[in-house]
Amino acid sequence: MLKSILPRFNFLVGVRALIVFLTCLLWWVASSWALAKVQHLADVEGFSKARGSQSIYVNARVSTWKTRGVMFWDVEGSLLVKLRDVGFTIVRNSTDSHDLTLTVDYAETKGQAFAINRFGTEIEGTFLISHQTAGPLFSIHIQETSVPMVTGTPPYIDVLLNFLTNPYYHYLGEIVRGEIQGSQDPHQILIDSLLADVTRLQNTQKPDSVMDHSRRPQHSVPIDKNQYAPVAAYRAIDELVAANEVRLVEILKSMVMYPDVHVQMRSIDAFGDFRVTEALPFLRQLSLETQQVEVRDAALNTMNVLASFSE
Repeated sequence: MLKSILPRFNFLVGVRALIVFLTCLLWWVASSWALAKVQHLADVEGFSKARGSQSIYVNARVSTWKTRGVMFWDVEGSLLVKLRDVGFTIVRNSTDSHDLTLTVDYAETKGQAFAINRFGTEIEGTFLISHQTAGPLFSIHIQETSVPMVTGTPPYIDVLLNFLTNPYYHYLGEIVRGEIQGSQDPHQILIDSLLADVTRLQNTQKPDSVMDHSRRPQHSVPIDKNQYAPVAAYRAIDELVAANEVRLVEILKSMVMYPDVHVQMRSIDAFGDFRVTEALPFLRQLSLETQQVEVRDAALNTMNVLASFSE
C-alpha cells in the first residue's frame, strides 16, 4: 500500500519530499470529508462595507499541551505570509489603523494514548475575520486528530502536517481575500485557487532546501506553502468531489497539468466521480501521449468507468 501512495515530488527535495510523503501517508489513514466548518456571520451589507479592505491585524492566541510549551512551527508567521502573499498589508500593532482583524485561537490538546506515557495530539484552530465597522464577517474552524500508532512518524508531526495541508488552512489567505472581495463561496474560492496553483507551481523556481533548512529554528517545520501544495490540492479535490461540487469539472483538464503525479491521477479519477463521459476523447488522447505510467493507467481506468456509464 505504501508503494501506491509514495509521493514523487520532482520539484521537492530533501526534507520537503519527506514532509509531503509523511503527510500523504497520514492523510490516507485518517482522512475525513468534514475538513472545516465555514460560518458566515454578516449579511450582504456587512460584506459590502468590508469590500476593498487592504490592511489586516493578526491577533493570535496559541497554546499547546506539551509540558515545555514548545511549538514546532510559527503559527502567526505562517498566517502573516499567507495574507501578505495575497496582497494584504500587515499591521503589526493593534493600535495602528487597520481595516480587518484576524483573530486566531489555535490549541494543541492531549489526545489518545498510544504507548506508556505517550499521547497523540489534537489540533483545533478557529480563524475569525472582523471588519472595523461591519464587525464579525466569517469564521473558519479546523480540527485535526492524530492517529495513535507506536510505529511510524510521531503522532504530533502527523497531525501537524495534516493541519498544514488542510485546504481551508493552506488556502486561508485566498479564502480571506475572496470573501472580502464579495465571493462568499468557499468552494469556488478553492476551485479558483487550485487553478491558479497549476501555473504558479509550474513557474516556481526550485528552492534551495539546504539554505531553507539553515534559516529555520532547530526542530521546526517549514511554513513555505509550496511544500504542502500537492497534498493540499489532493485533499481539496477530494473535498469538492465528496461535496458533489460539479463546478470542479470545469478545471479538471487544467488540473491534469498540475506538477505532481498524484494530483494528476486524482484529477483524472474525478472525471469518473462526476461521470463526465464527454471527457472520453481527452482521456484517450492523454493515455496515448503521456510518458507517465501512473497517469496512463489512471486515464485507462477512468475511461473504463465512463464507458460503463455510457452503455
